Amino acid sequence: MFIYNKIIMTTVYDKNRMNYSFAQPESVKLLPTDLQQIPFDDQSYDEGRTMTLTFSSGGYFVDPEKSYISLGVSITGNNIDPLAVNWGKGSCANLFGGVRLYHKSGTQITHNTNLDLWTKAKQYIEKDSFWFNTQGVIQGYLVSPYAAGQVFWSSTQATPETKYFKIKLCDLHPFFRGTESKIFSPQLIDGLRVELDLNTKGRAFFTQSGSSPIVKYTVQPDLQCALVEVQDQAADITNDIANKRGLQWEFNDVFMTTVGIDDNQNDFTVSLDKAVSLAQNVITFTRTRTGDEDTEFDSHVFNEPSANVKWNYRIANILYPFKRQVASTIDTYTTLIDSFDWECGTNLSYDEWKTYNHCYITLLRTEGHLLNTGIYLNSNKKIELQFQKEDSNNLLVHTCLEHRKLLTVNGVNSKIDT
Repeated sequence: MFIYNKIIMTTVYDKNRMNYSFAQPESVKLLPTDLQQIPFDDQSYDEGRTMTLTFSSGGYFVDPEKSYISLGVSITGNNIDPLAVNWGKGSCANLFGGVRLYHKSGTQITHNTNLDLWTKAKQYIEKDSFWFNTQGVIQGYLVSPYAAGQVFWSSTQATPETKYFKIKLCDLHPFFRGTESKIFSPQLIDGLRVELDLNTKGRAFFTQSGSSPIVKYTVQPDLQCALVEVQDQAADITNDIANKRGLQWEFNDVFMTTVGIDDNQNDFTVSLDKAVSLAQNVITFTRTRTGDEDTEFDSHVFNEPSANVKWNYRIANILYPFKRQVASTIDTYTTLIDSFDWECGTNLSYDEWKTYNHCYITLLRTEGHLLNTGIYLNSNKKIELQFQKEDSNNLLVHTCLEHRKLLTVNGVNSKIDT
């Protein structure tokens, strides 16, 4: 058997002309994942309220890939016309305009606004068609959002119609995903405080023509937390590390700014002034300045400013992306692929990107595509987005800087490094 294995391994090495470094994976899981249902502070929430939750995982580890927030969403119409309502080109993530996370020690981990817009932009870039047809359906994505009959709420009855959706914890905010495939230790996740601000009905939903207007909506949430029991020795080691030098959780965060552009501003500059140690990339998208109170307008449609748009970033007088200015939509799509295909993989075609996303992306990491390198941004080295358009629309320009953060915790205290 030894000789046979040696021959097979040698053949593989010779055929591929390279040596593979193989290590047996180490698992600390003892029992199958157990689901614990953690309720929010209130049983239901109406439009404009803040959903609050405190993790109570106890001494167990938590798997964010298998933990979900379950949402029962009820919409009330005028009891006369039938409902024809869906999420538009977004998903149930449309509900969450603001997200705040606090460690049990009181340290604020993140505070994001307009996270629903960033989530939609990010998922259309990174997820493939298989995800949208499986996990994406559970989250609330539709194949044809504006097609006749492609709606979630279509009741003609006087009682509100409730539909149920689930969003993975790791898709709710990048903090829960981390930069590697890891599980949360009790020191990191137990007692974590989550606050989710609900959007207006005009921002969250899209009503098709002839639909009953939305009077109100109500959300009944709960957290289905996937607990993992580890070996006693592994738990002791983790606890010792936390008490001696602290446990570290590395994750991406997003800093987002919004600037209004008038119809007569065809050449403008948007500054993004944020001090971070490791900048990942910048995602920019534009929306027409139509109020988020109108449900007949899909707030999650991102449009190209004009047929002849030019844009670039300058950081410390260095021109990006890739030392040139993007002057055509084709070039912009190429930049998107250069930024994401090598790391995340995407099956987003050019037509899909132009129809559903229209995001402008600049990769701030080195051209060698190294995971742990980046551009240091401080007060003297800020990002300036130079944009040119040739139309008369009033625009909202959203600029999202993705950057790394590091949470360090022990049994009592915590701190955030940016």
